[in-house]
Amino acid sequence: MSQTPHHVSTDPSPGRNWRRKWVFVLGLALLAAGSGFGLLHIPWARQAAFTYLQTRLRESHGIVLEAKNLDYNLLGPWFELKQVSIRFLGKTGLPPILKADRISVHLRHWDMITGAGVAEGISADGLDLQWVIDKEGRNNLHEPSMSSHASALSALPVRNLEITHATLSLTNEQASFLVRLPPGFIHSEYRQESGEQTVRYGTHQAGLIRWNGKELPLDRLTLESVLRPDGFEIVSMDLAFPNSRIQARGRLNNFDTPRLNFSASSDVDCEQLAQFGMPASGKAKISLDGEGTLGALKLSGTVSSDRLTVAGLRSEATTARLEYDLESQVLRIKQLSTGIFSGTARASGQIDTGNDGTDSA
Repeated sequence: MSQTPHHVSTDPSPGRNWRRKWVFVLGLALLAAGSGFGLLHIPWARQAAFTYLQTRLRESHGIVLEAKNLDYNLLGPWFELKQVSIRFLGKTGLPPILKADRISVHLRHWDMITGAGVAEGISADGLDLQWVIDKEGRNNLHEPSMSSHASALSALPVRNLEITHATLSLTNEQASFLVRLPPGFIHSEYRQESGEQTVRYGTHQAGLIRWNGKELPLDRLTLESVLRPDGFEIVSMDLAFPNSRIQARGRLNNFDTPRLNFSASSDVDCEQLAQFGMPASGKAKISLDGEGTLGALKLSGTVSSDRLTVAGLRSEATTARLEYDLESQVLRIKQLSTGIFSGTARASGQIDTGNDGTDSA
């Protein structure tokens, strides 16, 4: 029985040819795109991007940026700078306002596409922020132009800011004054919908305050604050010295016509302040409250001490309630009671601290 052989065609169909061509073209396109993308990450491209960044910051914001190198990844996307130094134009001879071992910035592709102007996150290590005023009165801060007027503080458009080992310092060579905070942490969260920014700062190492050659150690500082479009709030502040402590909170509303509302309390060892010219010794509890606009602020405070020596005069069980009106410049002594010379002295009245200098009791 004979069988008829079947002919098997090996020629591809037109549809299959079409698909193969498009796969080939797509492969070439991806290869070209990958090659171009890879070129953006080679050293000369990174250097060109860094030079462009330096030029933009200098021309648009007056910022002089120096760094060891720029590293980035457009797939992330993120970029990182090491050995960073930032100063402002016209501040030659003054130290940079900011130095850091490393600054890393993370972005979102969608934010870049829409031009949101918000970074997803910034992290930094070894940051040193220093404000310096030299003997001639020059400072290393940015000098705003006359045309740029802002009545409010601006939030930092970064959703999450994390800084470790941040050192903050203020040096005033004219007044022989120095405040140096030890390495601490800074954490910030920015809510783009409400424009609110929460900032937390804390350090538990020793810092220093120096004035005219006299030093006061600083044990601890913690701070939590909130910056809003219409105001600024210190949720809590805790400042500790050896044998002394200051706690405070407050709020500033409406940047156009600022109004303050704050309170502070402290336990003070007066002997630590004697080196700064305060003729007192002993421990005292002090509280202070304030409310009102900047030009018409009203202050009220209390002072109490079991044993206090002022200008060589020793007193026992001292209490005082005071009020001060900044607008009228009148100090009211609501109550003053102190144990002295085996008895108790009491007083009340007011003192006009203005030009007239009239007193009443």
